[in-house]
Amino acid sequence: MNTIIVGTVKKINKIQTFTNKKTGNEFIKCEVIIDQNKNYKSALCIEFHMDNVDLVQKLELEKVYEFYINASSNEWNDKYYTSVDCWRTVKLDQPNKQQQAIPVGEEGDLPF
Repeated sequence: MNTIIVGTVKKINKIQTFTNKKTGNEFIKCEVIIDQNKNYKSALCIEFHMDNVDLVQKLELEKVYEFYINASSNEWNDKYYTSVDCWRTVKLDQPNKQQQAIPVGEEGDLPF
């Protein structure tokens, strides 16, 4: 499911590189912490993978962005791990814009 989340960039972690021991392929990711300005549990860790890591270089701390994300879970040893992967960012000019999750494709579907 593709979703847009609006939030303020609070922290940009260092780029991490991993090597798959079986294939030798490298995997690159960078985590960014955003604040969604909600009353409860407002922080969210968003991951940028491979080619999308380049998007992190354009982010500025304390600026408001739209983050286009995919959320998914993987099972390992009877536990589920969820990741929020970002594939596009858009800097917003209005820092006080109402910040909420908007599913892609549902915005503007109403005839009025």
